[in-house]
Amino acid sequence: MHKYGYYECRCKMPQKEGWWCAFWLQSPIIGSTLNPEFSGVEVDIMEQFWRTKYEPHHVIQHNNHWNGYGSQHKSTGDHRVKLKDTEDGFHTFAVDWTPEYYRYYVDGEMTWEVKAPYPISQTEQFLLVSTEVIGYRSSEWTQWEDLEEAVGDTFVVDYVRVFDRI
Repeated sequence: MHKYGYYECRCKMPQKEGWWCAFWLQSPIIGSTLNPEFSGVEVDIMEQFWRTKYEPHHVIQHNNHWNGYGSQHKSTGDHRVKLKDTEDGFHTFAVDWTPEYYRYYVDGEMTWEVKAPYPISQTEQFLLVSTEVIGYRSSEWTQWEDLEEAVGDTFVVDYVRVFDRI
């Protein structure tokens, strides 16, 4: 559990279609109230599931979600960033979280900012690095043969760092 700081992950994305990987902050009590400053905001620092036959390039997105995931759900984002090629295939994703804003970074460049009127969590949250095969979530991936296409790929994480605010 942590609140405010600079959160950074250096990783190499999967190359095959069908993977959904993310680096994100989450609150254990998200949606428990309709005050997201108290109950938290899902902060998708990096979310990538656009590498498909329709979008062959690496595209990530930033999103914020609050008030849970039911009828009161709200969000801002779907802010997409096309990744540039790097020499070793690794990319660095980060967010600077303060009481006033979230600033998102890709490979050291600021790519997005969220501040008022959108909510900024004022509660401790936990950090996740996750990946899954998206087949069961997508109507385009209905055959087990399609899911098997994703087998043998990897999501490589070099490091995750958290820096406190001074």
